[in-house]
Amino acid sequence: MDGMPDVTLIVEVKGYEKEQDRAKYAAAEKWVRAVNHHFQAHVTISVLALLLERIAEIRAGDTWRNVAAKLGQIKVVEYDRAGARVLQTTEVREETAALLKQLGVPLPPRFHAIERAPAT
Repeated sequence: MDGMPDVTLIVEVKGYEKEQDRAKYAAAEKWVRAVNHHFQAHVTISVLALLLERIAEIRAGDTWRNVAAKLGQIKVVEYDRAGARVLQTTEVREETAALLKQLGVPLPPRFHAIERAPAT
C-alpha cells in the first residue's frame, strides 16, 4: 500500500527452534525494544519543546518567532583580561528584560566564570 511501511512476515514451525535461532530472536527483540524506547524519548522531548514554545507565546502575547528572536539577543562572551579568562553575559536590553519578566524567568547572571587564564 502507498504510504505504509514494508512488513515482513516470519513463519515459525513450533517445536523446532535451534539455540542459535532463539539467540537471534532474543537479540532482535532487545534491539526493537531499544529502538522503541529511543523513539518514545525523542517524541516526548519534542512534545515538551512544543509545549514550552506555546507557554512562552501565551505568556509573552507574541509569536514564538518573535520571542526566540528577542531571547537570541542574549549572548555569553568569553575573553581574556589581566591574566583571567572571563565568561560574561552581554548587556540585556530593556525589551528583552521585560520579556524575561513576562515569562517568569530571572535575568541571567552577569558573570558565569572568572578563571586564571591558561599559560600560553
